[in-house]
Amino acid sequence: MLKKRLIPKLLIKKSKNNNPVLVTSFQFQKYKLIGDPISQAKIFEAQHADQLILLNIDKSEISNKNPIINLLNEFSKKIFMPLTFGGGIRKIDSIELLLRNGADKICINSIALKNEKFVSLASSIFGKQCVVVSIDFKFNGKFFEVYENSGKDPTGKNIISWSKKLEQLGAGEIVLTDITLDGTSKGLNI
Repeated sequence: MLKKRLIPKLLIKKSKNNNPVLVTSFQFQKYKLIGDPISQAKIFEAQHADQLILLNIDKSEISNKNPIINLLNEFSKKIFMPLTFGGGIRKIDSIELLLRNGADKICINSIALKNEKFVSLASSIFGKQCVVVSIDFKFNGKFFEVYENSGKDPTGKNIISWSKKLEQLGAGEIVLTDITLDGTSKGLNI
């Protein structure tokens, strides 16, 4: 039997002064400021979480000038558990930058929907274990459909067939988020 892993997902947005802060979301529409991401990560580390996922939900492109890189550096100096980083990844260079600055894995979503070959390319360069793909979905009345653009736009893709396709393309892990249950405290869509 596979070991169950506890992997908290932390959402990061820019504050008014452009610094990354931790937020919670409600169905991808409403956001509530929680505070310092590193403080929360230390709590999860003390509770023996297996890994953390840090998502830049502002979608600001990853570059040396992005304050998120400083946060990632600070994370790697203060938090000693595997870290997956996602959000704003549009180029292979962005993955290299994130891995050099403390990420152990990267998580992509939009770029996989726009350019499936990006998944294969990233997997071939960095290894399958490094590439995580996030899938946001809702039940559309007929099937569980994949959504993009922060849950606003349906893609027409079925979650099962898209997941299988991603696996074939080289995704090492897939993170599923049910938009309808997000932030409702009703539990997971098992």
